[in-house]
Amino acid sequence: ASGFPVAGTASDANGSSTSDLVDTARRWGMRLVGPESLGVVNTADEVSMVATFAPVVVEQGTVGLLTQSGTLGVAALDLARRRGVGISTFVDVGVKADVSGNDVLQYWQDDPNTTLGLLYLESFGNPRKFVQIARRMAATTPLVAVKAGDLRPPGRSTDSADSVWPESATYGALLAQCGVMRVDSLAEMFDVARVLLHQPVPRGDRVAIVSNSLGATSLTLDACAAADLRVDSAVSLAFDAGPDDYGEAVASLAASGSVDALVIIYAPAMRDERAEVARVLGLVAPPDITTVATFLRSATAHLPVSGDRSIPLFEFPDEAVRALGVLANHRRWLDRESGELVPDLEPGVAARISAVASAALAESPQGRWLGWTELQQVADAAGLPLAEGQLVDNAADAARAAEHLGPPVVLKAQGVVRHHRAETGGVALDLRSDVEAAEAYERLEVAVGNAMHPALVQRMVEPGVDVLVAAHRHPNVGVVVQVGLGGIASLGDHGKPVGLVPLTDSDAWRLIRHSSVEPVLAAADPTGVSALHVHQLVMGLAAVVDAIPELADVVANPVIVNAHGAHVADLRVRVLPCEEAPPDVRRL
Repeated sequence: ASGFPVAGTASDANGSSTSDLVDTARRWGMRLVGPESLGVVNTADEVSMVATFAPVVVEQGTVGLLTQSGTLGVAALDLARRRGVGISTFVDVGVKADVSGNDVLQYWQDDPNTTLGLLYLESFGNPRKFVQIARRMAATTPLVAVKAGDLRPPGRSTDSADSVWPESATYGALLAQCGVMRVDSLAEMFDVARVLLHQPVPRGDRVAIVSNSLGATSLTLDACAAADLRVDSAVSLAFDAGPDDYGEAVASLAASGSVDALVIIYAPAMRDERAEVARVLGLVAPPDITTVATFLRSATAHLPVSGDRSIPLFEFPDEAVRALGVLANHRRWLDRESGELVPDLEPGVAARISAVASAALAESPQGRWLGWTELQQVADAAGLPLAEGQLVDNAADAARAAEHLGPPVVLKAQGVVRHHRAETGGVALDLRSDVEAAEAYERLEVAVGNAMHPALVQRMVEPGVDVLVAAHRHPNVGVVVQVGLGGIASLGDHGKPVGLVPLTDSDAWRLIRHSSVEPVLAAADPTGVSALHVHQLVMGLAAVVDAIPELADVVANPVIVNAHGAHVADLRVRVLPCEEAPPDVRRL
């Protein structure tokens, strides 16, 4: 009757399948949560529904809670009650046969009773849709998620081809791009929630500490350093400091204009004046400065103050600082330049690339890496600046190709995964004539044998900075794009930044700025033109891989970048069968 979805189990008494349950629910104008769901809760006055068989006590509030684990969800509800966090809605989506996490996010976005969303996510049913919804929602309604672990390319072999998967592609990096605050535990999730419910998001990362405990102050300083927070002031009060001392210190810091967040620590000495200190803090703590507190040996609820604001209490100050660090990082996201989404690939371009991928999969149904001719077709269609080349199978062919392309040229053994530009790695550089090309072929054939069948004669690119630009498709999160040092340096460039498609032009600039290649580009070309060429390549590659679901991996390495352009010297593309189901247009 409420219009909220109903919970489902794996099968009914007649053994109906999950799809039968979904069909039945849809036929009667309902939505299905589950199967394998512990149910839903909606505390709105007009609904007041507890549709779960778990023994839970839920306090009414404005926090939405989404989980993909029923047992963790029940534990979270219990923790919310103990931490004084009221719930608007709780949904255990189970195996998501119908209602997904994306549906719930959209419900929260339109729900006036929900001001904050808490998530426990193990997967994303529609990654692109999640990013779009979360990015839009996080700008006005904060979202906090417990990490679901690192990403790996499941279902693939462990051969060298899988080394292209970016090790820095963690859920944390991807959630951060769309403004979802990632935490490590349910306890930390509710710590952040308690601050968000009662305090503003910090304006910046400047923290001041007021404390009458030397040990607690040291613990707080260490925690601030770990959370990338700047301590601009640490006021050490006497061990027997009282309400007036705290009031003067906080008022002075507030008036300084140099504080974004306050951490207040009170350790009762000979006299326990908790109530008096709390009263003074309520009078002097400014509403525009994020304030958290630790009253040692006190219950961790919150300090009531005048009006509708409270100061969250933490058992230890390092817990408070971790929450502040998460929020300060969220402020950076809120203050970022959002940018424009990467334009969609033109239909004609997408059709040409899809035809190449389909032909390769018709020949190799399990998928494979594309050959040189296919790479040329993809690059030509997509406008990727792949250096011109010809396949050869003997020294005479190499000579003719060198003459046709014009010197200087490069000779590459196609059967070698190249990590450096040397003949021991199957590469001969700067060949200035057809004779040099033929002689180089003969030398390389001795060095690497059958890896020279075929080989590639390629026009040599003008020197510049070696850059790696790559895109990878993961079944749980969609397409990620990475930028880093190219060539042999890419092997030691760990932790390359990644971005999740859909990508904006600002996201692409952030990838470049946070990569190891940015200072190299700046040193080689202070005008910034080289960086602009890389930016254009990132945008183009993201559009291509996003549009063609059969493209599993696209690795341009090295891309030789200079003020005149970006030239792809080596391109690898893997196609795999597309297992993506067509989008199911649904409305909650």
